[in-house]
Amino acid sequence: MLAALGSSAAVPAAPEQPAAPEIGARALIERIEAHHRSLPHFEARFEQRFSPRIFGRDRIETGRLIVKQPGRMRWDYETPEPKVFVSDGTNTWFHVPADQQVVVGSFAGGDDAAAAAVPGESTVNPLDFLTGGAAILDHFDAFAVGEESVGHRTVSLTPRGTGGEIQSLRLSVDGETGRILTIESEDPEGNLTTLAFRDYRTGPAPDDSLFTFTIPPGTDVVTASALRE
Repeated sequence: MLAALGSSAAVPAAPEQPAAPEIGARALIERIEAHHRSLPHFEARFEQRFSPRIFGRDRIETGRLIVKQPGRMRWDYETPEPKVFVSDGTNTWFHVPADQQVVVGSFAGGDDAAAAAVPGESTVNPLDFLTGGAAILDHFDAFAVGEESVGHRTVSLTPRGTGGEIQSLRLSVDGETGRILTIESEDPEGNLTTLAFRDYRTGPAPDDSLFTFTIPPGTDVVTASALRE
């Protein structure tokens, strides 16, 4: 589910005056950003669930996530099949060994040509919330803070502007620390992708080599923008 994992929300480069977020939403978002900026690196287990709006069953994939500032991450999928998504903070690689294919792109969610196709707009990747690298309220209107369960808070985000692959987002977090527990995104067709995180761990810093990718010989290379055409 590369499109869902690496999707970006289109936002105006010079946005209009945003709607004022609820006081609780602003405080929670500030807590989220501060917590994830404070983590120079971490590992976590993840479950990714893709729920189509109309046809088909939910697709569930699991694996391990490694994040290292600034903006680097590695998603090693383990079930139901091995694959890997790697970002060095600028470039991305998505390798599915069974398909003998690597999809290359940019962490912002599109190459320069794709960005230029929407004058006056830029993109923000919600995965950057995990690194504390995105100023959420610069790009999203926030509302509807609630409590899902004891200690777990939620905030709904709507991207400003149009043309992105994300219609809306919901973040579920630890209300005390601001640690992200789930990221749920809805695309314009109403399909949902939910990333759930558990077993956060910090320890020795991961080696930088984990955040680059060497394309195996004989592997087809395609660009993310070509797949979206």
